[in-house]
Amino acid sequence: MAEQAQSNLVLPRGLSSLDAANASLYKLQFSRFPNVEFSVFQVVLPGITFGETVQPTPIYDIRLPGDKLTYDPLVVSFIVQENFENYFEILRWMYGLAKPMTTEQRRNLESKNERYSDAILTILTNKKNPLFHIRFTNCWPISLSSITLDSTVADAAPLTADITLYFMHMESEKI
Repeated sequence: MAEQAQSNLVLPRGLSSLDAANASLYKLQFSRFPNVEFSVFQVVLPGITFGETVQPTPIYDIRLPGDKLTYDPLVVSFIVQENFENYFEILRWMYGLAKPMTTEQRRNLESKNERYSDAILTILTNKKNPLFHIRFTNCWPISLSSITLDSTVADAAPLTADITLYFMHMESEKI
């Protein structure tokens, strides 16, 4: 019976088998930081909400599809580099957006059009080949987590941080 049900299953375009997706096979790149390594160990794909419009009638209100998508933020957990370069790059980005130390810092951010950065999440197959990209267009950071330095930790666990980003658009593209 299960074999019969499986044979009637229609696969998405381009897939020839029912290989399960692996939650640990991906990589993330920021266009703003081409030379900075982000060893990402967790990405929470944002939820999407589609609004609605209500058309009032004398008997009852009719709910209709709206015209706006609302994205939850993109949350990324990464391993902090030994020299803290990836952490401080994000921190400098946030300073430039919200609290520049000098007018020159803000001017550089504006003139180089570096307020935003695209983020590309590449999903890999079980054989670690690129399958498709999810592009987050015009990201900007809204929070950067704290880092705890603790000399009492027995194992040499890597330092980690979380960044939360808003973005304007999300789309997937097959490779």
